Amino acid sequence: MFQYAIEVKDKDFTPYDLAHAFEKIVAAGGSKGEFIYGPNANFDNDKITLKLQEYEDKGFFTLLHDIFSYSRMMLFKTDLHSKSDFIGAIMSSAITINSKEATKKWIHAIAKELSWN
Repeated sequence: MFQYAIEVKDKDFTPYDLAHAFEKIVAAGGSKGEFIYGPNANFDNDKITLKLQEYEDKGFFTLLHDIFSYSRMMLFKTDLHSKSDFIGAIMSSAITINSKEATKKWIHAIAKELSWN
């Protein structure tokens, strides 16, 4: 049974973008939505917080966090034994979900920058 989905943005976003992502999840029968933003994203925190609360008030569970916190949390939760394994898993996921080439290049660039490859 489908329960949740994740939206990732590495560019500026608005409450409309958040609502658009969450409405797609709701339409597909989901009850939870995670919105992850990259280092290039800017947003109005007050307006986004209000939009998140709007969905929470409807019984839709939400998460909003940056890609670095998300990655660190996932690394902590997984049974992977090295940073290299983690990057491999992220890359595999990017391929599975048919990410854009720019996203895959960004993953490689971050891995190189952090000396994780």
